[in-house]
Amino acid sequence: MTSTPSPAPHQGWYSRGYLPHWDQPNTIQSVNFRLGDSLPAAVVERWRTELALQPKNKGDLRLRCRIEEYLDAGHGACWLRRPEIANLVEGALLHFDRERYRLLAWCVMPNHVHALCEMSEGFPLADVLQAWKSFTSHEANRILDRCGKFWRSVRSQPEPLTAGCPTLGFPRTRIARKSTKANARLPRLPA
Repeated sequence: MTSTPSPAPHQGWYSRGYLPHWDQPNTIQSVNFRLGDSLPAAVVERWRTELALQPKNKGDLRLRCRIEEYLDAGHGACWLRRPEIANLVEGALLHFDRERYRLLAWCVMPNHVHALCEMSEGFPLADVLQAWKSFTSHEANRILDRCGKFWRSVRSQPEPLTAGCPTLGFPRTRIARKSTKANARLPRLPA
């Protein structure tokens, strides 16, 4: 972690009891968020128990891989498979592009979303995620004539990347590969 101060309202490094987050303007973030019913907590707990004997880094990586594979298999209601809901989410992602963040790539899967974005000064990642999830959950529930939890509310999985980071291509490639594999909403991959 770094001691570089972050300008308000950005928080720099912070944690809410699980994964630490890096909130800094001009930082590229790979963000994933999923529908509330896409991955039961009991499944994750079972995997954590199975992987508890692994070295921490190896166990954490295997857990993330299992979660990704499970989500890609399309469990749950998969509301994002419906064109009107996918369009809603896509529109929310694009709405403040180049104003609050720069959207570098994105993919709307049947039960989760991937976004690669560079955060702008004055617009913390947590606020952007809250706006995306709040707006789309209310509108999706209205369209679907339902009420209740739409997105998983506990956390999203941001992964901070730096602009000069050689692994920046990996999230872009992964997002493109996933959208093709799942016949999902196609990502935008600017040059």
